[in-house]
Amino acid sequence: MGELANWKDYPLAKNSPEYPFVVEYLKERDNVIDVLINNGKYSYTNIKGEKLSVRISGSTRESKKLSGDSNDYLKAQELMRFIWADIIAKSDGTNFAKLANEVLFYEISPVNPRNVKDN
Repeated sequence: MGELANWKDYPLAKNSPEYPFVVEYLKERDNVIDVLINNGKYSYTNIKGEKLSVRISGSTRESKKLSGDSNDYLKAQELMRFIWADIIAKSDGTNFAKLANEVLFYEISPVNPRNVKDN
């Protein structure tokens, strides 16, 4: 994620058609992580008008990652997958979907071993 945040420093990356979608994804990810760390509520309405929210209270998290298997992390990952799908839909005609599938999705994937609760 740090490398993607640095795209602004490289003219080729910053001027790519994918750049606005990278910025949007990172902004939304930061918003969701802020709720995980600082508690509160975050809602997102997608391009279809559908809304999904996450509310976290009593969190003592400090990590700026979305992977994890607690109920709070699983709720946050669900919201981020909702956002992820929306940004991919908006990025049609660019290579953002490939980037999102190969790089971004692993952190929020429900099959990532770090995101699976042992039952």
